[in-house]
Amino acid sequence: MKISYNWLTKYLYSELTANQICEILTDIGLEVENCEELYSPLLTKKDYLLEVNITPNRSYAMSHFGIARDIYAALKVRKYKVEIHRPDIKNFKSEKNVLCFPISIKSPEHCIRYSGCFIKGVRIAPSPTWLQKRLQSIQLNPINNVVDVPNFVMNEIGQPIHVFDSDNIKGEKIYIKTLSNNGIPFQTVDKRKYLLHKDDLMICDTHRPLFLAGILGSIHSSVTDKTQNIFLESACFNPMNIRKSVKRHAVNTDASFRVERGTDPEQVLYALKRAALLIQEIAGGRISEPIDLYPKPVKCFTIELRYETINRILGETLRKNEVKKILYLLDLNILSENKKMLRVSVPPYRIDVQNECDIIEEIFRMYGYNRGKTSGTFCFSLKGEKKIPNSETTKEKISTFLNAQGFYEVINLSLTHSKYKQFFRDESFKDIELLNPLSEDCSLLRQSLLFGLLERVSHNINHRNTFLKLFEWGKIYGKNPEKYIENERLSLVISVKQNKKHWLHSKEFFSFFALKGIVEALLKISGVTHFEQILTEDNLLGKSILFTYKQYDLVRLGSVKKSIIEHFDIKQEVFYAEIYWEYLIKIFQVNRIVFKKLPKYPGVRRDLSILINRNISFEELYQESKKTEKKLLKEVHLFDVYEGEKLPFGKKSYALSFYFEDQERTLTVDRINQVMDNIRHALKKSFDAEFR
Repeated sequence: MKISYNWLTKYLYSELTANQICEILTDIGLEVENCEELYSPLLTKKDYLLEVNITPNRSYAMSHFGIARDIYAALKVRKYKVEIHRPDIKNFKSEKNVLCFPISIKSPEHCIRYSGCFIKGVRIAPSPTWLQKRLQSIQLNPINNVVDVPNFVMNEIGQPIHVFDSDNIKGEKIYIKTLSNNGIPFQTVDKRKYLLHKDDLMICDTHRPLFLAGILGSIHSSVTDKTQNIFLESACFNPMNIRKSVKRHAVNTDASFRVERGTDPEQVLYALKRAALLIQEIAGGRISEPIDLYPKPVKCFTIELRYETINRILGETLRKNEVKKILYLLDLNILSENKKMLRVSVPPYRIDVQNECDIIEEIFRMYGYNRGKTSGTFCFSLKGEKKIPNSETTKEKISTFLNAQGFYEVINLSLTHSKYKQFFRDESFKDIELLNPLSEDCSLLRQSLLFGLLERVSHNINHRNTFLKLFEWGKIYGKNPEKYIENERLSLVISVKQNKKHWLHSKEFFSFFALKGIVEALLKISGVTHFEQILTEDNLLGKSILFTYKQYDLVRLGSVKKSIIEHFDIKQEVFYAEIYWEYLIKIFQVNRIVFKKLPKYPGVRRDLSILINRNISFEELYQESKKTEKKLLKEVHLFDVYEGEKLPFGKKSYALSFYFEDQERTLTVDRINQVMDNIRHALKKSFDAEFR
């Protein structure tokens, strides 16, 4: 939601700066994602554009006045000096000799309230500077003085308004109804064509549909430069019906964004008068008496609010007078009260308040989450009781480990964009599409955690944070011919834009081997030490490693394919690891403490330089060596690789370091030499290795 600071101050009188307003909004749950200074030739005063992240349940805040109303309540609770001003319509006057069209609601289950009026003799012209400035401040383009007013009023008080060229309304009657059959053609203002569904709610004249209710108007009813007479509508529609039409036709507008989340039926007539008055002021015309149809008025509903519940949930005792003050500021009227409870009346526009806990959340939101008191003393037990292994305690342990390695946890939706399925080619594991998706971005159950993490990587890079270590717990979904599949994963990504001037931005900290080391350490603390590593490649990763344990796949790790990261406009390498959580949790050892004596006898290290074929990996050499000498061989490290012109074609040189240790006696030279001879023989036999 885009909010102009200067526009906001037309309703909210305070001395707070734009940055202070941003802090207050974020503190009361209306997070400000961005605040930037505006530059425009029309601006005579410095202005700021606020990007406010409003959750779908808070439709009442999807306007400048709605935001101002919440800020006002919060500031009054915090004892700031502040006033609020609602736009005035006291100058609204209608003329008896100007008559409006008859209006009939044929589908009252879908149309809660409908108001309309006729304005005769308007003059189409460019909007005045002040109106153009208001719209441009929230990045809307002005059109003309009649069309701009509904856009202004919608962003001012949150109520969508639509204007028709009344000379194009056939039969001089308006009907609000669903259609008798499917397939009726409908061409919109932007000249797109749709085939209407019989359940779509339409605004019609006697001949044809004029407006897809709450969403978009037809080309036949739009205002042009020749328009002289207009019909103005303001309505409250059933949000569920409008949402179905939005999804059915895959069309979204600023109006539908608000209507499908629920608008206030009590301000329908007020918004109509506000819009009509503004049009008369800047475009002239004479206004008819409004027609207001409200078949079944929406009533306030009551909720019982107990003081004991407030204090128990908040963890502290609020004064009763303070609770009442907050309720008053939030338009939650107190109908009756006693020593233990209040009966609270909730207005229709507060669709987010449905029960006692919702009211308590509102109280604490206004009171201030940061003002909550905590005890200075914390009690905890150090008793090491035997615990049954479970997923949550294990997750906590691993998350702590990853945090210590500099990783941040992210949480993404289980729903993802359908375009990501192009990267999967496994016919045995098909995707699951939603029958009624929220949007195209949420139309598919994810088959991998990778794409959500890449979205977070791209978002951070776009905000100049290129120093990234992220992890996520989550489930992936799919289906095969027999059943639906649901598996849990732990995924990690690391990525950095190389910067030689900064030691933390070097490859040592953000490379394939850095991630591999973290995964190996994670497996070690999980009690998995004797795993195998196999070079592999799949749809998402290029050359990668598959960690296996007792013939089960445990981890896959590698660099994300270039074609995939380019899809997210990422220009730096991204390394990804996916851990198969269900299998790891089975072998995770909880409270398994093993003590081992420190070695009494010194260890021995031997180096070996070998010449092998290029397609042979270190992991193959490592596994063969461990298989040859299981008792004494403790570690094998690769410390040098050479591939150059001096070597035979197709060959490479590896330098390996072997560490031996015996818990029972001192190792002799003869014994070590015998073990090294056995390893050489095994490597020569298995890989045709040559020793240098």
